[in-house]
Amino acid sequence: KKKKKKKKKKEGEEEGRRRKTMAKFPWWAWAVVLAILAKVVREAKLPMDMEMIREQIDTSCQEGMYTSEKFFRISGFVKIPGFVRERDLRVLVEDIEKIPKGVRYVCGASDLQPDECKMNKTELWRRFPRMMANFTKLAKRWRRTGVSADLNLLKWGKLEAKGGEYIAINAWAFPWSLLKGRWEYVMGFTGLSSDAVSSLKGYLTMRTEIPIYTGYHGWHVDGDAPKSTRFHKLFVMVSKEDNNGTLRRHSNLRLIPNHHWELADRLEVRQREQYPLMTSLFGTDITVRSDTDVDRELLGCTVTLDPGDALFFRENVLHRTQDMEASRFSLILDIQ
Repeated sequence: KKKKKKKKKKEGEEEGRRRKTMAKFPWWAWAVVLAILAKVVREAKLPMDMEMIREQIDTSCQEGMYTSEKFFRISGFVKIPGFVRERDLRVLVEDIEKIPKGVRYVCGASDLQPDECKMNKTELWRRFPRMMANFTKLAKRWRRTGVSADLNLLKWGKLEAKGGEYIAINAWAFPWSLLKGRWEYVMGFTGLSSDAVSSLKGYLTMRTEIPIYTGYHGWHVDGDAPKSTRFHKLFVMVSKEDNNGTLRRHSNLRLIPNHHWELADRLEVRQREQYPLMTSLFGTDITVRSDTDVDRELLGCTVTLDPGDALFFRENVLHRTQDMEASRFSLILDIQ
């Protein structure tokens, strides 16, 4: 009995000391320690994963590849340099300048898209016959070379523009640029969200003729959601702020090549095989099925476009605005 009492007393004293120690070290301090440990472990793992990602993905995100039909067949998009000639670009710029300023600045806003920014097939041919004829020739070439068949571009019949719309990006210099950002996710009005903020700024822009609206679009595929249809797209860069060439690599498009999704699956398997313990505890950095913007950024490529260049992409190609560093106007055609 004495031994049991002595043992119990000793255990009680140890428990008391442990509680005193815990009391001196509050819960928030433990939280900080755990967060630091998690960050250390996570960062120890990231270099391994990122090295594998760059090894595979960066090789196919090169400007020189975007113009080839070989790349087009596997990625779903192709760059067409000089698609619109200088004299036709002037016609496009003049057409945009006819739109009232307040309206012009919100062209492309999914929530507000004014009729002045949109055109049907007949209007496109009437205003820009040479550009439209140029695309017709391009579509015939793709059909002749088998690209259309390989990419199933003719799923709705002969490729032709069904309509189009202008899209504006309004850049502001610092510090006003702080009022703009990716948090303005302009892809449909959803009540009290960042969409509501962007919609409000769009309405204010239309009323005041001050380009408060940004024009940023997050990751999405294009289509007419109410009608459950999709369109291939032809994106034409009409004009872009240059600033002596320093802004050329801004306000472009960022896209995810279709073959990168398959690559992501292979990389995920490879990670799990090479680092079974780490991936079982923390997962992988390429969890495409989670469908998050972080995963998409890992897989995306930025295509630099100068005025007159065009970019054609299939209806299933995820894309977003690169950034809003340079103001620009573009024309995007719905192809079906």
